[in-house]
Amino acid sequence: MKRYALMFAALVVGAPCVAVTQDQSTDSTRLLAIARFRPGSWVRLAVQGRGRIEGRFLGITDATSPAIAVKVERNNVAYPVATVDSVWVHGMAGGHGAAIGGLVGGAVGGVILGAVARSLILADRGTSNGVFNAGFTVGAVGGGLLGALIGMAAPRWHLRVP
Repeated sequence: MKRYALMFAALVVGAPCVAVTQDQSTDSTRLLAIARFRPGSWVRLAVQGRGRIEGRFLGITDATSPAIAVKVERNNVAYPVATVDSVWVHGMAGGHGAAIGGLVGGAVGGVILGAVARSLILADRGTSNGVFNAGFTVGAVGGGLLGALIGMAAPRWHLRVP
């Protein structure tokens, strides 16, 4: 009974939040996200009727009819926010590399130390679970650091405004 009461309370509390977010304009949400960009950042815009445009982000123009100002080659161009489908920012893949390196390093470190510990502990009839966990932790930290370093050298586009 308590479970249903908690579920009902969550629905009652959460429903107004959903209603408020549906009422907000997507243009204002996009504008808030775009306002956080650093001027000079390399951006990729998907603009309706024009395809993909890449250039340096200059800023947001005119508050009454906002547009995204971008320097494409040698020209400054502004695209209305309403015509922009998505905005990508160029960055590095450090976080992505750290995640992959942590998983791979943890698995390899855990298996190697677990196997070594198992062969050493079997003679004593103990368990190797703690050593496997320690090996996984050490491997994950080392692999994560190495993956982050490798990822910092790899360029990647990050979707900022869907």
